[in-house]
Amino acid sequence: MTTFDEREHAFENLYVHDQDVRFRVLARRNKALADWAAALVGKTGADAAAYRDDVLAYALSHDGDEMLAQKILEDLRNGQKIVALPDIRAQMDKFMAAALQHEKEG
Repeated sequence: MTTFDEREHAFENLYVHDQDVRFRVLARRNKALADWAAALVGKTGADAAAYRDDVLAYALSHDGDEMLAQKILEDLRNGQKIVALPDIRAQMDKFMAAALQHEKEG
């Protein structure tokens, strides 16, 4: 194997690792966001777990934080909770920071 091939293989491995970390961090962030939203509308137990699963599935099937924030906003409004979109984004940022910290601590 040439040096170029070795470097290419190393970069491919790094990319795979980075994508794996990104997936885990986003999943942890989205789980925390779903738990936060569920608590705001009074969901507990199985209802909260089902809602969390719904949010996680939505996040996997839709690309981008903005769509997820809009879904949470709509869900909260349907639950008669008034929360501004910037507040949801702030929670997303807060949970992302916590998820990144958790990943660093391993």
